[in-house]
Amino acid sequence: QSASGNAGGAVATLQKAAKLAPKNPIIERLLAQSAVAAGQINVAQSALASLRSTEGHAAEPALAGQIDLAEYHLKDAKAEYQRAEKADPKAAASQLALARIAALEGDQQQETELLQHLLANDPANTQAVEALSTLYAHEGKLGDAETVLRAAHQAAPKNPEFIINLTRVYLGTHKSEEARQLLAGVDPSLITNPLILAEHVQVDLASGNRAAAENTLKTIIGRQPHDIGAIMALAQLDMASKNPVAAKATLDSGIAANPHNLNLLQARAEIDLKQKNLPAALGEAAKLAADPAHQPEAQAIPGNLYLIAN
Repeated sequence: QSASGNAGGAVATLQKAAKLAPKNPIIERLLAQSAVAAGQINVAQSALASLRSTEGHAAEPALAGQIDLAEYHLKDAKAEYQRAEKADPKAAASQLALARIAALEGDQQQETELLQHLLANDPANTQAVEALSTLYAHEGKLGDAETVLRAAHQAAPKNPEFIINLTRVYLGTHKSEEARQLLAGVDPSLITNPLILAEHVQVDLASGNRAAAENTLKTIIGRQPHDIGAIMALAQLDMASKNPVAAKATLDSGIAANPHNLNLLQARAEIDLKQKNLPAALGEAAKLAADPAHQPEAQAIPGNLYLIAN
C-alpha cells in the first residue's frame, strides 16, 4: 500500500495490526512513517510516543525529526536529525533533512556545506546532486553546478538524470560540443532512452543542425507515438521552416494516435490562424469539434480560437 502511494490505506492496515500486537516496535515504527506520509501527524506522534515508551525517549530521532519537520517545528527537527546523524554519520537521509532545514531557515551557506559534505562521500546521491546543482545554478555558479554533475555522472554513468542535467548546464554555458560528446558517449543501454533523445534534439538545435533535430524527433515519435511534447516540437520546427503542410501532417499523425489530446487538436486548428487565415482556422476547429472521435475535448477549440484571435 505504501509503495503504491496509498499511505492512508497503510495507516489503516497498521492500526489493525497494532490492535492485534500492541507495543510491537516494528508495527509502531511503520505506523509512524506511514502516518507522516499520509499527513496524519497526530497518529504519527502517538505511534512514536508508544515506541519511545518501550525503547527510550531518544529512540528513532530521524523519525521524530520527520514528524517535527512536517509540523514545521524547525528547531526541534534540527535537534532530532543532528542526534540521528551523530548516531549514524553516514546516514544520507539525516544529512539531506538538515540541508533542507537550513534552506527553510534561509541559511544558504549551511545548506551548501551540508550537501557538499554528503556528496564528498556519495557523489551520486540523486537528491543531493539535484539540490546542490540547482542551488549553484540559481546563484549563477554554472561552473560549480557542472562540477557536481560531472562527478555524479562519473560515479553513476547509467543515471539519465545526471546526463540530462549536465547537458543542460553545458548548453547554458554555450558548450554545445561538450554536450554533444557527452550524449555521444552514453551507456549503450541509454541510447534509445526518449529523454536522452530529447536532449539530442536540444543540442542539435543549439548547434544549428535543424535537420538532425527533426530526424531525432521523428525517431522519438516512431518509438513513442504518445509523446505529445515530441509531436508538438516537430510541428513547431516544421512551422519554423515555413512548411505548414508538413506541420499539419505531423499533427494529423499525432492526433490519429492521440485523438483526445487538446494540445494537439488546438495546435492543428491554430496553424491556419498563424498564417492569418481565421476563416480556415475556424473551419478546421469546427471540423474537429464535430468529429465524435475528438469529443468532448475538441468542442473547446472554436471558442479558444476566438479568444486568441481577439
